[in-house]
Order: sequence, then C-alpha cells, then structure tokens
Amino acid sequence: MNRYQSLSLIILIGSPLLFLIVSVLSGRLEFFYWSLSAIAIALTLWKAGSNPEQ
Repeated sequence: MNRYQSLSLIILIGSPLLFLIVSVLSGRLEFFYWSLSAIAIALTLWKAGSNPEQ
C-alpha cells in the first residue's frame, strides 16, 4: 500500500466517524452530510493509487 492509499484510507474511515460523532452530539445531520464529499475524494485517491499500469 503506497502513501496515497494509506492517507485515503485514513480519510475514508476517520472523516465519517468524526462527523458522525459531531452530528450525534449536536443533533444536526448536516455535519455528517458534509463528510460525504471527503469520502468521495478518498475513494478517488484510492482508485488512482491502485492503478496497476504504473
């Protein structure tokens, strides 16, 4: 696993978890919805880092 895949995995797991905790504590799901963009970016980096052509 290269550096970018490690970083994207941390973002992929950590970001929604953090925002879910904030959303539960504040009672506003908007915080969790904003984390979905970070998930999309992390998945894009994961896919780009696992390119077998390199």
